[in-house]
Amino acid sequence: MTAPVRLGPKPVRSNGVNPMMRFAFVFAGIIVGALIMYFAVLPSATARLNSDIAARDAHIEKLEMSLSGLRADKDSMDEDMAKLNKELSYTNEVLSKSKSALLESERLIKAMENRYLAPIDNKKAGGILISINAELLPEGSKLVFDKVSADTLPKLAATSYRDGYNSYRRGRYDDAISYLDMAYSYAVSGDAVAYKSLYFKGRSYLKKGDTAKADESFKKIVDEYPSCDLADDAAYLMKHR
Repeated sequence: MTAPVRLGPKPVRSNGVNPMMRFAFVFAGIIVGALIMYFAVLPSATARLNSDIAARDAHIEKLEMSLSGLRADKDSMDEDMAKLNKELSYTNEVLSKSKSALLESERLIKAMENRYLAPIDNKKAGGILISINAELLPEGSKLVFDKVSADTLPKLAATSYRDGYNSYRRGRYDDAISYLDMAYSYAVSGDAVAYKSLYFKGRSYLKKGDTAKADESFKKIVDEYPSCDLADDAAYLMKHR
């Protein structure tokens, strides 16, 4: 009797390996392969990274050296600039003094021309002399200035004081003040003409009723000529009208 025929898929013969075990073996193989590749590539990658880091560090060090050099150059330039500015300031100061000395020397020459050359004009010479700043003159010119001043100013001071005093006595107080101002300008410090001019100038202002201006003149006598014969009188006039 013939056996019956089975319909449907042919049964698969099992080789005895569990499918889960097969998957685990495949996964383990992948992991092992990845680890082998990682450890094979890592040293080379690490070497390249270290090389890049070393190159970067060398570049940074080079930049820092360049920056240090630039800073040193800047400091040197700043020092040179400071020296140049100092030298320029000194040069400008010398030029300024030289210019001032030249101007004062030209005034002195003009005063000498008016004092000693025809037509002689002592008053004009005196006006120029009292406008000169003798401190700015060169040493040699100062000696000339002293000589010309000694020849000119005392006479002008005496003449102006005389005219001022006479104007005061005649009641021409404005004229007196003008003459006495000139006398004080011409007078040598410490000379009697100086404090006498101040005294009668103060009295002229009193006559005009200007006590503030009068006190200015009297105070100068007290402050600048405290031991002169008019100091006590000047002090008295300041306190008693």
